[in-house]
Amino acid sequence: GATAFACAFAAIGLWDDVRPLGPRLKVTLFTIAAVFASYTVGPAQVFPFTESEVLVLPLQIAVFGSALWVFTMVNGVNFMDGANGLAMGSVAVGLFGLAAIAANSHAPGALALALCGAAALIGFLVWNYPSGKLFAGDSGALFAGALAALASLSVIQGGGVSPFVPPLLFFPLLADVLLTLAWRAMKGRKLLTGHREHVYQIMIR
Repeated sequence: GATAFACAFAAIGLWDDVRPLGPRLKVTLFTIAAVFASYTVGPAQVFPFTESEVLVLPLQIAVFGSALWVFTMVNGVNFMDGANGLAMGSVAVGLFGLAAIAANSHAPGALALALCGAAALIGFLVWNYPSGKLFAGDSGALFAGALAALASLSVIQGGGVSPFVPPLLFFPLLADVLLTLAWRAMKGRKLLTGHREHVYQIMIR
């Protein structure tokens, strides 16, 4: 299920690469795919704060929250895919971390998913960084983001891992995205329009 939905996001990205989609249509497609993917793979429902304090979310809220996680990761990787090696390298590091956690948590399905994804990205990075002979494009970025998000849900479901762990693994990538969006919201700028205000874009300039 996780692989199938990651491929569905890749198909949306390929469509956008060939014939650019409007931002509203992309948000709609991402939302629908994220909700169905979260329900299929299994939402993050149990949040342990301490050994004795555990929050169990109702299924509808868990699906909504997990879909938001998928939506955020997919868009985050796509937003950060503007410098050779940055987005795909960050996702590869996070997936290797997930693979190690899955192995320790006895979740073989999640281990296979995370490890294969990380290995494929390392193979891609050989051609992407630093020469830029290959680019991920929207199809590659959306696929990588969806794979990372859904592998995270798979580790949570299969290994009983805390839902707080995957965001920590991908935090270096997400921090730029979320802080930039928050800054643009504070400035009253449209969040769905393209821009060059991410920290890495400013650093490149």
